[in-house]
Amino acid sequence: MMILNVVHPYTYKLKGTTLDIGPSEETKERDSKVSHFVQAVLGSGGRVVAHERFDERGVIAQDFHRIAVEMDPFLKILYEPRVEWVSTTRFGLPIEDKRPERVSKGNWRKIQKCLITRSRFAKILGESEKLVFIGGALENCVAEIALYSLINYRKEIGSVFVIPELCATFDPKQRAYVEGVLAEKGVGFLSVEQAFGMVKEK
Repeated sequence: MMILNVVHPYTYKLKGTTLDIGPSEETKERDSKVSHFVQAVLGSGGRVVAHERFDERGVIAQDFHRIAVEMDPFLKILYEPRVEWVSTTRFGLPIEDKRPERVSKGNWRKIQKCLITRSRFAKILGESEKLVFIGGALENCVAEIALYSLINYRKEIGSVFVIPELCATFDPKQRAYVEGVLAEKGVGFLSVEQAFGMVKEK
């Protein structure tokens, strides 16, 4: 079974530092493919896990992230009831299970309520054969969590993939470098056509 992870989907709506509310002609083709792929995964019995970025600026910033995604005619599918949501750090990662010494027990309990831990994320991923990552940005959070998942949860080559066409990117030069690092470490890359083929294989 495949688990599709959509990392920080609000990045699909970013133009510079501004959130683009509503449909976007500029990214219509990509966002349409994201929508169709999410539908295909859900329709095949696979699972979709959307990763919300925990924003240190507070709930208002996170609400704007949600609104931008919900108001997009293609991306709003991520608020379909079958899509699971987790909250990760601004780097796209879960927090560790052990409390850092510099953090008080009270603050750690509050943090754990806001962010998913490494062990809880492991339970969500379960024993699925394929972990696929899309979202944004590829050169940052997508790369971080894809490599983290390969190292901590899977370890087998051919079990963790990224679909570059379905990722947001803001630094093409850095993206090219990061893609090389991911490939060297064992993260696979899929075209959209290959990804749909994988869904059909189940």
